[in-house]
Amino acid sequence: MLVKLHDLNRNDKIDRKDAFKAPNGYYYSSEAAYNQAVEHKEMRNKCIDYMYDIMGYQDHLKMPTIFFKRLKEWEPYGFNVVYIAMTLVETSLRNTLRYKTFQSEYNKVSYITAVIENNLNDALKIENRKTEKVKTVDIEVEHLDNIGCSPKASMGVGNLLGDM
Repeated sequence: MLVKLHDLNRNDKIDRKDAFKAPNGYYYSSEAAYNQAVEHKEMRNKCIDYMYDIMGYQDHLKMPTIFFKRLKEWEPYGFNVVYIAMTLVETSLRNTLRYKTFQSEYNKVSYITAVIENNLNDALKIENRKTEKVKTVDIEVEHLDNIGCSPKASMGVGNLLGDM
């Protein structure tokens, strides 16, 4: 029997015996694909919560739909990059929202999302630098193995990365 996959960027069907059944009852191509989908959803929710915080909304207030449309447009960047962009501009946005008045909530959200969007490339560069640092550390440890040395037991990845 064929089952529909709920993997990210995948919309096909495979045989049930070849699929991974997640605790939520949906099927994924593998457990790693399930974990990736869970992480994706968690980061998306983290971005939404952060926007609620920036806007000063309580739980009962509804966010204008323009935010969710923009969030969908930013999905190719990855929600971790969107979150970094939001943190980069948070102070500036909070100061602006304190002194600037908007005619409507839609205008306010449009302004905020435009500022966030203008900082996505900077956030992507920061994310790429983090990834490069991790790759560099992996290569250095691999070179130690090639020359017959092994890292000390106290040298964990956290110690090698320092202040990231």
